[in-house]
Amino acid sequence: MAWDWERISVLTRDMLIGDLEDQVLKGHIVFDRLNRKNKVEKKGGDYITERVILALNPNVGSYSGYDELSDLAVDAFGKAQLKWANYYGLIHLPMDEVYRNQNSPEALFDIITSETNLTKDSVIDKLHKDIFADGTGNNGKELDGFKVAVDDGTNYATYAGINRSTYTAWKANYFANGGVARAVSFALLNRALAATETPKGMANFAVTTRNILCAIEEVIVWPKESHFDEKEASAGFENILFKGRPIYSSDKCPAGYLYWLNDNYIKLVVNPAADFDFDGFLKVPNQNVVVGRIFWQGNLVVLRPSGCAVVKDLSESIAG
Repeated sequence: MAWDWERISVLTRDMLIGDLEDQVLKGHIVFDRLNRKNKVEKKGGDYITERVILALNPNVGSYSGYDELSDLAVDAFGKAQLKWANYYGLIHLPMDEVYRNQNSPEALFDIITSETNLTKDSVIDKLHKDIFADGTGNNGKELDGFKVAVDDGTNYATYAGINRSTYTAWKANYFANGGVARAVSFALLNRALAATETPKGMANFAVTTRNILCAIEEVIVWPKESHFDEKEASAGFENILFKGRPIYSSDKCPAGYLYWLNDNYIKLVVNPAADFDFDGFLKVPNQNVVVGRIFWQGNLVVLRPSGCAVVKDLSESIAG
């Protein structure tokens, strides 16, 4: 029996892959918040380029009468430039398995469904994990995630092509402890949050590990009263409110880390030409295998690192 792979490709795209973008965006709190705040931008170009503010305009001030007004050159803007990070997922269908099910289209569709769902889950897991990457993985091909974006120059002198020594406004707030684990404390979280203050306010949410989130609840919130955002929790995002701001748990956040983030200054840029594009099932030369490929291209952009903070070296151990 000859299979109509073009038709099978269309059905796979429409019935199985069509919701992949939605699953990626709704599956992690960072992407979910950006999506809800219309911070997912679709555009193309050789690079992801953003005009960012690095300093204040020097040509402001008080005056009287015929005072000469300041007319200094304005060097307040910079051009942040990030690469496109390319991701793929392969759906493999060995033809010997197809042959065994040649008289059962339903069985073949079950095979395609399970293989496609496995690939989708793997793509979702990889993208969610790389939110916290530094862009250097796989020879510099991964997302420029929070590890490089939320840094003060201690580990990454530049971010998006801008030097943090030259433009101190490009420095995030960095709270480390020399690799020595320390217990969660109200003072530490509070000072880190306060350091993120900008004209648009302080960071409005945080992401950490499950153990650290539990410690925050046990040490800081409990036994006074356990506060959490019920709407976010019902959507599957475990959280604790700290000074009115939700701190979320993510199994992709690296151990010992807590990130204070401000989604007013963060966005996800996606190339619409490779927004989970599926190129259909194709036969592979020199193998009796049919392969379908999913492609995605984009990157995470932090437009004002000074509005964010990272607290490192937090203990994952249970207190007491």
